[in-house]
Amino acid sequence: MDGLKFFNDLGGALDIEINEPLATPPKSLGLMSFAPPTAKIKSIGWSPHTYGKNGLEKLTPEQLEIVVFHRPTITVAGEARSPVEHCAPNGQFFNVRDMVQVVVETERQTRGETEWFGGMDLHHVCFEGISTSLWGDKEQKEIWYISWGS
Repeated sequence: MDGLKFFNDLGGALDIEINEPLATPPKSLGLMSFAPPTAKIKSIGWSPHTYGKNGLEKLTPEQLEIVVFHRPTITVAGEARSPVEHCAPNGQFFNVRDMVQVVVETERQTRGETEWFGGMDLHHVCFEGISTSLWGDKEQKEIWYISWGS
């Protein structure tokens, strides 16, 4: 099984808790509530799922062990596009369980840098996979970008 394909096929949304009540936009915008400019992240989580015969299904212990990356480190950027380097807990590779933590930790560190109607982006939270590209002018580095939808 291709671990990266399996990981990219996972679903679910970030659960972001902030330290202030959500702001209510003017009705003319037709948007849901959003974060006020001074809000900070209290907690962030992601409980991914698969799409099975019975609809949404929790990941099994076996699925959490599928190897996604056969490398000791990975650099990932989330919605803020600020790269964060992560080391594999076992020093060799990242499995699905590890990559879920990589996604959450990347967003925990950088989501506050995003902007959506004056506050941090709490709207684009639906996982749409990760993909890679090279980044940097002189010394090119491979960065994996998390795609988030609404």
